[in-house]
Amino acid sequence: MPPSLALGTAQWGMRYGIANRTGQPSRAELERMLALAEARGVTALDTARAYGDSERIIGEVLAGPAAFRIVTKVAPDALERGGVGTARDRTRQSVERSLRLLRRERVDAVLLHRGEHFGGEGGAAWSALLELRAAGVVERIGVSAASVREALWLVEAPGIEVLQVPASLLDRRLSRAGFFARARERGIEVFVRSVFLQGAALLEPGALPRSLSALEGSLHRVRGVAERHRVPVAFVLLCYARRHLGSTVLLGCESAAQLQANLLAFEGAGVPGEEIDALAASLPELPEGVLDPALWAG
Repeated sequence: MPPSLALGTAQWGMRYGIANRTGQPSRAELERMLALAEARGVTALDTARAYGDSERIIGEVLAGPAAFRIVTKVAPDALERGGVGTARDRTRQSVERSLRLLRRERVDAVLLHRGEHFGGEGGAAWSALLELRAAGVVERIGVSAASVREALWLVEAPGIEVLQVPASLLDRRLSRAGFFARARERGIEVFVRSVFLQGAALLEPGALPRSLSALEGSLHRVRGVAERHRVPVAFVLLCYARRHLGSTVLLGCESAAQLQANLLAFEGAGVPGEEIDALAASLPELPEGVLDPALWAG
């Protein structure tokens, strides 16, 4: 299956991303982004109960026949109040709330927001998703993996149809571990997030916060390739994603202009493949504290 693009919507419902300087987009800007995405073959939107007002905004802007597949995630606190029955009920309530906000009778895919929820409380949340799929409320079910460890465990778990994972030119741990090949073997649809490392990879090396200083050397090398070919850094990062990840890449954008630039980067050759390969081979392995935004210092 050739790589494709989906539009991430965390920025639509809250301020998100270390490089976000504009905040949440306006209604008019969202409409421009969606029109552009539809015209250029982007077929999916990724959201979550935890993304602020994102689901509500999608429901308002997309009133009418669905032009995009919609992937959402169960509220992260669905398993935080003990008891199997409670976890099952809260999972169902989370999906029902998503449907109301999205103004849909059914949703294309629902993921557990954390890998630990797959087996937590005796698998109650997963059981609820199985029931919702059987009832026709949800087409496909899966999990958003927070870490490489979770992704490698979940790709072998029974019944999973969709996985969302972090991966990029700067974070090649799953590629090295054979995750993407294994997912293809098992027929699991994969969405890849954080190809820009939540925007950190687009910053000038000197603008990185001290806690991410270990990124500087890698970003200088990536920028060197971009400057040599007279393309933005995003071109280099997306060339790698298209060439090596073979999955649906999630792009979060705050404006139609940003989306247009990213679409051009993904669609175009940008940088010769052999140079992308050489660049990837030259980059050092980075510590988990740099690659996992959840571990970044506030």
